[in-house]
Amino acid sequence: MLLEVSSSASSLSAGIAEVAFVTARKSWCERWVSDEGASNTRVAVTGRELRDRPYELLVQPTHFTDLSAPIHAWALGLNQNGALVAVADFGEHPFVYKSVNKYKGVFQSFARHGSTAGYVTSDGCLCAPGLPRIGNGTGTGCDLDVVSSLPRLIDTAGCELGPDENQLTKPVCDGQDYGDGADRLVPCFAKRGSDGCSVAVRTCHDRDSIGFMGTCAPEATAPLLPSAALCDAYSACENNPCGDIDRCFRTTAPRTTDIHCTLRVSVENTGKVQLCNPTATSPLPPANATACLAILLGGQKQAPLTMALTGTGQPEGTTSCPPTLGITAIDAVHSELPPQITFDMMIGDKLARVVVAFAIGCNTAGGGDAFSCQ
Repeated sequence: MLLEVSSSASSLSAGIAEVAFVTARKSWCERWVSDEGASNTRVAVTGRELRDRPYELLVQPTHFTDLSAPIHAWALGLNQNGALVAVADFGEHPFVYKSVNKYKGVFQSFARHGSTAGYVTSDGCLCAPGLPRIGNGTGTGCDLDVVSSLPRLIDTAGCELGPDENQLTKPVCDGQDYGDGADRLVPCFAKRGSDGCSVAVRTCHDRDSIGFMGTCAPEATAPLLPSAALCDAYSACENNPCGDIDRCFRTTAPRTTDIHCTLRVSVENTGKVQLCNPTATSPLPPANATACLAILLGGQKQAPLTMALTGTGQPEGTTSCPPTLGITAIDAVHSELPPQITFDMMIGDKLARVVVAFAIGCNTAGGGDAFSCQ
């Protein structure tokens, strides 16, 4: 098959200096795995206007190729720093015996995603927002970060998670359905032009081998943070685009002191747990009172609790001082209620670990201690 890549706009203006071709097949673990042939092809196109002079690549099957099995092909437009600036999709096609078919792909700008990361790893994996995650098939290195579907993980030997992966223990934007919830919005941190570090949201699709739908691109109205520390930490984690960016960020971002809360609950005769006061809120500790921006990194639902930050902004985030946290619902039975849960918040330009301990029994004297943090 002949792959022809061109550009609808000026490839020179887009800064495309190199074209990297990637072809991939669905493996028996329901993962995309790159083909060793065309996926190793990189072409320097500095100074070439692909809009006027498209580039063509001939891709040939080997004697071992199953001609009936389709391959999916892409062309990646990389700038001089190796960052992904454009993508061309040739679609999914089989080889045809005694025939050479041409398929055309047109570069679409990746600038709409605010891309700054490379997305193509040094050992040959591709994990770009909006595209399926593609491993190199070696079973080592970055290939361990490209996971199989949950059914294949369970019933097929050789499709196990890598030794450092934790997809089964908490939500991870890895492109596969592990019960994390599709198309969920998650906070992220990136520079807003020359203004400084800002917080934004990005969509985690987490289905069909596609992780994030776009990179972190703060809007012009997105709030600015007091320093660049969180943006620097998040950007560093994006340098491993096939890894768990969220876990990396929570591990490496600067932190403030832990926040310890007590939530009083009652237990019905059926064993169902109820909040003693579903409207109770607590300001966060005085040490954080001057931080006028707070965000629940995992969103409002932190099983078994549903919570909200009150004040100016959305329930997941507030710009009010001091930040005030409330627990609005609980979904648990007494036999399964843990002693406490932990989750992370952003307060100011640092992360804080929040520990919510459960206390059985309501205070009938007024309920002022139904929820308190310190």
